[in-house]
Amino acid sequence: MQAKAILLSARPRDVAGKTRRRLAAEQQLADLVVVDQKIKALTKELKAMVVASGSRLMDLPGIGPVVAARTLADVGDVARFADRNRLASWTGTAPIEASSGEIVRHRLSRARNRRMNHVIHIAAATQIRLDTPGPASCRRKLAAGRPAPKRCAP
Repeated sequence: MQAKAILLSARPRDVAGKTRRRLAAEQQLADLVVVDQKIKALTKELKAMVVASGSRLMDLPGIGPVVAARTLADVGDVARFADRNRLASWTGTAPIEASSGEIVRHRLSRARNRRMNHVIHIAAATQIRLDTPGPASCRRKLAAGRPAPKRCAP
């Protein structure tokens, strides 16, 4: 609908511009509608699969059907990890020491599952936008003088 509104607001003055607008309205808008319908159907299907699996991931704020399905597909059986620290290391959320001499610092492991790290990032960014404990945590970090995520609103 946004694309349709933008297209209708365009007022080309020359013949070529008018032709491009007409072609876009006829062809590409129809294609966008079809793709949007497919995305909605697939998301609905993913949601049904996640619910059927018995997972409660979608109960968490910021976790929708796509993120939950990706998490379930990548993690598989969580019992394969010896403890929560191993899972955190695998997802790339556990810092490792990278100190040198008297300078003590930490960094994230490069030997991580990049897709899971991305999924966690998406969920965290969504939680910060929503009315969840995420923004409060950001404000506490900023007040304490510690670095906060880039998307954290002060």
